[in-house]
Amino acid sequence: MSSSSTTGVLSPVWTARISVQAEELTGWEFVAAEDFPSHLPPRLSRRIMAALAARARGRQAYLEHGNPPPSEELLPTHL
Repeated sequence: MSSSSTTGVLSPVWTARISVQAEELTGWEFVAAEDFPSHLPPRLSRRIMAALAARARGRQAYLEHGNPPPSEELLPTHL
């Protein structure tokens, strides 16, 4: 993937190069972000969804155990 690519899409050439270790994984698939909760453990899904939301806002996310603390949602970009 080119470093100038911003689409987040792998070309068929790179997709064909993906391989998994049989003793660790039986397969892989691309999943849309909205489907993460049904494919990942809750703690990972929360963290990834918070990271995507922070990225979309151009901000950072501070989480405790995968959840925003009661007093903070997202940190400003200057911190």
